[in-house]
Amino acid sequence: MEQPSEMVLRERVVTALIAVAGAYVLALSWRNIEVSSIYTWEYVLALLFAGAIVLADHFPIHLLRGTKLSLINLPIFLSAALISAPLAILATGTGLLVANILARAERGLLPRDIASTVGQWMFTVFLGYKIIHLSLPEFPEHTTRLGLLLLCAFSFLLIDFIVFSLSQSFIYLEPFTFALKVVAREGLSLEVTQYLIAILGSLAAYNDIWSLVLLIAPITITYIAFKNIKEMRYETVRILQDMADTVDLRDQYTGGHSKRVADLLRQTLVQLKLFGPEATLIEISARLHDIGKIGIPDSILTKPGKLSPEEMAIMRTHPRKGAELISKYKDFSRGAEMILHHHERWDGQGYPSGLKEHEIPFGARVIAVADGFDAMTSDRPYRKALSAHQAIQVLLEGRGKQWDPNVVNAFVDMLINQADEKSKEHPPKKQTASVLSQTPVISS
Repeated sequence: MEQPSEMVLRERVVTALIAVAGAYVLALSWRNIEVSSIYTWEYVLALLFAGAIVLADHFPIHLLRGTKLSLINLPIFLSAALISAPLAILATGTGLLVANILARAERGLLPRDIASTVGQWMFTVFLGYKIIHLSLPEFPEHTTRLGLLLLCAFSFLLIDFIVFSLSQSFIYLEPFTFALKVVAREGLSLEVTQYLIAILGSLAAYNDIWSLVLLIAPITITYIAFKNIKEMRYETVRILQDMADTVDLRDQYTGGHSKRVADLLRQTLVQLKLFGPEATLIEISARLHDIGKIGIPDSILTKPGKLSPEEMAIMRTHPRKGAELISKYKDFSRGAEMILHHHERWDGQGYPSGLKEHEIPFGARVIAVADGFDAMTSDRPYRKALSAHQAIQVLLEGRGKQWDPNVVNAFVDMLINQADEKSKEHPPKKQTASVLSQTPVISS
């Protein structure tokens, strides 16, 4: 039987510790409370909060890299603020357990993923309950309540962002600080908004518990507003696809190239296990990555020989021209960034901004690899195509120099898997593996 890797063992140990922590605080909270002191309405609220967690998780707001944000933090926070600790922990754990089980096939969740998520939030709720119910007799009651609710919201936000960023940095092999910055930029506004709603709802519920019904309107408005802001609308996608078709009609090299790059990129994202709206965003960016060439004269774009320095300078304006064109569509602002930076290099020697490593948007790094491979394996007016094996060798030699090493590795793995599955004439697996073994892997 194959032994689990060291990484898998570490994951199992961490998951076990988190799950045990969640179970421990649940047992501790039950031991420290008299069941007879729990009101009937608390059981009703616990059931409603658990259901709200399942519902919120089922309708998330899609963000970057196939990840999602939802409004589950709102009912979790309210449970910590309004009902007894054991019921709050139980409602949170049950809601998340049911939600993750229902979504396990779609999201590819393993039992340890579900256990760690449930355990983490059960412990977080226990901590939040303790913060909210601190006794500070030297301060006025209303001031104390508001201050402790704010402190609890800050602790929830901090724990959530740190844990999520750690998982993102682990998945994408990126620096933790970079992942934290991206997560905060994409999700901070929604998180802060739902915590503010939860705090206001808690303050109102302290006077009348059933005033929580009034939260339905602001929660619904918040969800719809952020969903429209954060996700790319269908109409925008159709318009951008039509624009990509326009590029296809203008030039046989640019058009066919863009479609092939988009196809290679989609398969690479599957290899990286990235799905959902973010994958769609990157794929459409790949289709449009050369759209700025609309503004390049035919005499330069289709020139059969080598470009002069002056002509090359004009050619290198196409990423900026494309980004300026696409940036007019507000829903596609991050796509414009990918288009702008798809000719940046991992070592900082690219253009137009000289970005390096993780300063380059993730989507642009993936596009750069697919773009480079297809350019090398396609005939151009000024040269013949390289073989797929030759192009793979160039990619591997360029890891950590021109391209993101982790994306290159995933891209090559995708080609190997594709060759195995479809039995096409790609480089033989043994030969490719030999190249991989001779080229040092550069960690990001």
